[in-house]
Amino acid sequence: MADAYCVSGPMPGMPPDIEEIKRIREEVPDMPIIANTGMKRDNIAKYLEYVDGAIVGTAFKIDEITLNPVDKERVREFMKVVKSIRKS
Repeated sequence: MADAYCVSGPMPGMPPDIEEIKRIREEVPDMPIIANTGMKRDNIAKYLEYVDGAIVGTAFKIDEITLNPVDKERVREFMKVVKSIRKS
């Protein structure tokens, strides 16, 4: 059995279908679900209602270009949103 479900969008950088995540959550409520693509500061709050974690890559990079270095400010802003959700 898998340790978690990683749910991806239709292509890299695109978020998964939230309705698909909701269906998975209903079918296997005890299985961790990881959002695997398309997570950004502007949408992470919506997804964290249903997923247990997220894999974030390009959203943290300078100009959101995969091969660029990580932009510390992008990480800080993203994590502010995550931390505010965790507190509530």
